[in-house]
Amino acid sequence: MNELTQQDSLTPEDITVQCLAVINAALNTENLATREALMFVLQERLRELYKVLGE
Repeated sequence: MNELTQQDSLTPEDITVQCLAVINAALNTENLATREALMFVLQERLRELYKVLGE
């Protein structure tokens, strides 16, 4: 199960695709709670991308 949640090996391109998918999902949902949760996920993914690009 750790292999599914471990994200140390993601490339910047992988994280970018994840961000785009989260943005798309957030824009296409009408549920405000879901949108808020997706924005939190996006924030975390962008932090990870920034960290990876800074290495």
